[in-house]
Formats: sequence, C-alpha cells, structure tokens
Amino acid sequence: MKNAEQVARRWLQHCEEPPEGIELWKIPNWLRWKCKEVPEEAWGIVLEIYKQHLTVQQMDCVSRGLYPLFREYSDLFMSRANELAAGNPQFARTLIAIDEYVEKQSEEWIAQQWLTYFDEHYADKGKNKPWLAVFGYRCWSEPEKAWRTICAIIQHDMTEKRMLMLGVGKLENLLAGHAPDFIERVEQLAATNAKFAKILGAVWQRDMTEDIWQRIEKARSWLWP
Repeated sequence: MKNAEQVARRWLQHCEEPPEGIELWKIPNWLRWKCKEVPEEAWGIVLEIYKQHLTVQQMDCVSRGLYPLFREYSDLFMSRANELAAGNPQFARTLIAIDEYVEKQSEEWIAQQWLTYFDEHYADKGKNKPWLAVFGYRCWSEPEKAWRTICAIIQHDMTEKRMLMLGVGKLENLLAGHAPDFIERVEQLAATNAKFAKILGAVWQRDMTEDIWQRIEKARSWLWP
C-alpha cells in the first residue's frame, strides 16, 4: 500500500493535470472508497494534501473526493476538520464547498459565511456556495433554524448593503412561507433592534396576507427605495 504522502502527491497531480479516458476516474473513485471504507487512512491523506500549497483547481477537485467523510463519519471527523480549518485557510475553503459538511453546520457558522459573502471586498462570488443553498432551504423547510441564523447575522456590523440584501433575500423568503408563525417575534425584535426594523423595510409582501402585511408595515422603520 502506498503511504499517505505518495497518495497525496498522486491526487494533486491528478487534480492539476487530469488524465483521459477511464484513468480520469481511478484516483477520485479510489479516494472516495478510502473515505467510506477506511476513513482514518483517508484522513491521513488529507493531512498530507494540505501540507502543500494548492491551486484553486486542486482545492475544488479535493472537495469532490472528501464528501463521504462528512456523510458517513461526521461525528468522528467534524471536530478534526474544524480544528484543521482554523489554522489552514486552504482547507477552510475546501470545507465550505462540501455539501455534506455545510449541512451539519450551526446557525452562527452559516451567518458568518453570509456576512463574508456580502463583504464589499469578497472576490469569490462566482463559485458554488452550498452554504447559501442550505440557508435558502432552511428558510422554507427549517424556519426555526433560518430565524436563528438571521438573528445571528444582525448581531454583527451591518452595512446598508448587508441590511438590504438580508431583507430582500432570506428574511423575505422566511416570511413569505412562515409569516404567521413569526410575526410576533418580528414585531418584538423590530421594537428593540433598530437594525432589524430597518432591514424589515426591504421586505416585499409576496404571499403574506393583508393583516400580516399591515403588521409588517407598522413594525418597520424604513422603506427602501
């Protein structure tokens, strides 16, 4: 059996210069098998991979091979992954491209990704963002988690751009589907949090009933142009 360092080098070479034909799938499928059947060996390979400086193409390629670790063994590897990500920006970037990792993250983690995404200097908006899809899904199907994420976001500094995008985006989506369940909390938060009252002014009525919408209009402090 090849050692972890040798496998890591082969994997990175494969990612940077993909072969043709059936060889294209050999190494990715082999690593996925390792992640599923012998996860500790797979984790050793991960550690070797992230000792190197990776190109964007390599990071994207590696992310497609690692998902079984978080689908099958999240209890075993989640804390290790978070610890490695804290000291290795390359690995942190890889993690946020893995759906099976993102789906298990906390509301505060999703909030931090959202805040970074709407930073004026964020330069990676064109890439796939599983966390954004998870946040959107929660607005419709897991509204309590979505509400906690929104509350976590507004605890941070909020530029006008962030306030506008939260209002017309995730807050509006949440209220479009679940306004009767949240209207009292919306009113209470708007009465005590000036940022939220202003964000509420970016929400459109959509599917909200007229009585609910009148309460939204009364609670908001600002109407965005």
